Amino acid sequence: MGAAFIDAFSNGETATIVTSTGTLAGVPVIYRNLREGGLAAESDVAVEGETYSCRVRIADIPGVAEGNTLTITSTGETFTIRGLPDDGRGMAQLILEPVETD
Repeated sequence: MGAAFIDAFSNGETATIVTSTGTLAGVPVIYRNLREGGLAAESDVAVEGETYSCRVRIADIPGVAEGNTLTITSTGETFTIRGLPDDGRGMAQLILEPVETD
């Protein structure tokens, strides 16, 4: 199921992941940047947040761990992997934190 799911929803997006043992290039991903508003209000100013994540097949990410870096191929955006929960169906959702650039 994982390969069909990625093929159907990834729009051809891939990523490069740097691990402690090497680099995984061309990993098919479903990349999401979710912007949420109305999280809170401070002095009549709305607070919003962004959440970044990628869905990947577990078979495509051997050796990937929290703290590894992931770069989205099409945009060049780089993230630190902060979590990678397994959904029990051969897929994982990588929780991402943007890498700040100076």
